[in-house]
Order: sequence, then structure tokens, then C-alpha cells
Amino acid sequence: MIDRTNGRRYALEISGALLFYMLGLFVSLALLGRPELTTLERTLAALLPIPGVMLLFCALARHIARIDELQRQILLEGMAVAGGITAMLAITATFVENAGIARPPSWAWFVCFMAIFSIGAAYARRRYE
Repeated sequence: MIDRTNGRRYALEISGALLFYMLGLFVSLALLGRPELTTLERTLAALLPIPGVMLLFCALARHIARIDELQRQILLEGMAVAGGITAMLAITATFVENAGIARPPSWAWFVCFMAIFSIGAAYARRRYE
């Protein structure tokens, strides 16, 4: 049985962290569009989203610490599936890149992992029903 209180708390924490990340990202992109910045300023501007990423990680870690063992197992199996499939796709993209096809941007691998993670977790949940 899923604990709704933990789910709501996680949704609230992850939403706040995601908003903080997006704010840092938009400010970072706006600053990086200014050509008059020095190298140090550009580097600091590029790192502005990092606190938001850290908050996202902390929210996920707190959620995993609060849930029961079965839910934790389901999430970890989903992550394992996502990691394996994302690694296979990255290797395939490397081989295709050797054929002259453009490499996907780095952020695409994170999006890929998160999309496959949700599918992997849903698959793992079905196994335990």
C-alpha cells in the first residue's frame, strides 16, 4: 500500500526544488547570453542551476528514506532498468556518431534516464502486485 502522506510531501518538496532549479537555469541562460561577461562570470553563471539540482537530489534521498522496503525496491529496480537502457542508448549513439550523424546534447541522456525510469518503476510495480 502506498503511503499518501509521504507521496504528497515528496511532491511538494520535488516541486519546490524543481522551481528553484528552473529559476537558476533561466537566470543562468539569461546571463550567459551577455557577451560582456568575463570567463569567471560566465563560469559562475553556468553553475547557477547546481543548488537546484542539489535540492532535487536531497528531496529524492529524503523520499527514499521515508518509504517502505517494497516501494524502495521498486524505485531501485526502476533506476537499474533506466541506467542499463540509457547506457545501451549512449553506446549506440556513439556508434552512430562514428557514421557522421550528430551527437545528441548531454542533457538528452538525463531526460532519457528519467523517462525510462518511470517506465521501469511501473514495470517493477506490476511484478509485485
